[in-house]
Amino acid sequence: MAEFSEQGGSSTMDPSRFRRYVTSRVMSKVIETKSLRRSRHRAEKKRKKNNLPHIVEYFHQLNDGYSHLTAQIISRLKSKYNIEIKCYLVSETDGANNPEPDLLAKYALEDSSQISRHFNLSFNFNKRPDRDVIKKASKIIANLTDDARTENLETISTLVWSNDIQALEKLSENLEIGDVNDEFAERFIQQGNERRSQLGHYSGAMFFYGDEWYWEWIGFITWSEDSWS
Repeated sequence: MAEFSEQGGSSTMDPSRFRRYVTSRVMSKVIETKSLRRSRHRAEKKRKKNNLPHIVEYFHQLNDGYSHLTAQIISRLKSKYNIEIKCYLVSETDGANNPEPDLLAKYALEDSSQISRHFNLSFNFNKRPDRDVIKKASKIIANLTDDARTENLETISTLVWSNDIQALEKLSENLEIGDVNDEFAERFIQQGNERRSQLGHYSGAMFFYGDEWYWEWIGFITWSEDSWS
């Protein structure tokens, strides 16, 4: 029977726990990257086969600081890339996905403020918008087309976080939006919640494209800002 001798170095038969851990992590990352590439290739192949445009789905939550930051860059995303953006309104998640809503809301305010300074965006608010302002903005957004939602989202979001309901009323007049009842806006938000849940997520300020969720688009876009000017 053949005997094998310990070679040492990278060929050792008994690597340390740390080496096994590192090797496992590296191999997992390699497999994950290959899997992601295959997934993206399949999604793009399916899109081309069905002759579909690049459709990006965005889920906006009016009382979410991260969503307000995203609203400030979403029009640039559309102008930079050959994409269509379908903009949904969603409500704040509850239950197991948000076990401490008050604590999360406080943290999100602080985090959004720090992010805004880092990426040259604007967020100078220490409390979330009032419900009546959110209600008015929801009616406006629900009555707009996808293109109009993208074009006006930053303005609407800024007025919401400023709690400026009079300015929202004026904007509604300028956009020639008639009287929208509460049920219409509520159904629109419910549709957004259902679509988000169908795709397997629960947060606001999220993008979905090609069978993938994206949360890092803020950084991606703002880092590229110099090349757009």
